[in-house]
Amino acid sequence: METDFGIIGNNYNRENPNFNVEGSRATVEVYFCTVSWGSESSWNIFDSDGNVYYDGNYGAGWIGNNTCYSEYIDLADGDYTLHLYDDYGDGGICAGLYEPGVGTYLDYTCTSGYGSDHAFTVGGA
Repeated sequence: METDFGIIGNNYNRENPNFNVEGSRATVEVYFCTVSWGSESSWNIFDSDGNVYYDGNYGAGWIGNNTCYSEYIDLADGDYTLHLYDDYGDGGICAGLYEPGVGTYLDYTCTSGYGSDHAFTVGGA
């Protein structure tokens, strides 16, 4: 469904209810962009124990092609990995992680091939 605001589709991504966000935490902006084939693009965040933030992956295709969007999530202090996925293997998703109004956790980067991992830390972990 396309609207006058350019947003296409519905966001059916669901957080993993078992992902730990207790204790000291911060709001993290995940700013991501798709390219020509947005339906091939997804991402997820893993904690240092390998637990995932989203059940499955965060499918970015719902925002459409050549489009950007910000998702805001809470993460406890600690070490994490952002994994960017491209189902076709030709690259196709870019993302940056930010502490809104404060700074950058991970500079804006793009995946190449089927995927890439990008480490970052929240708080003084």
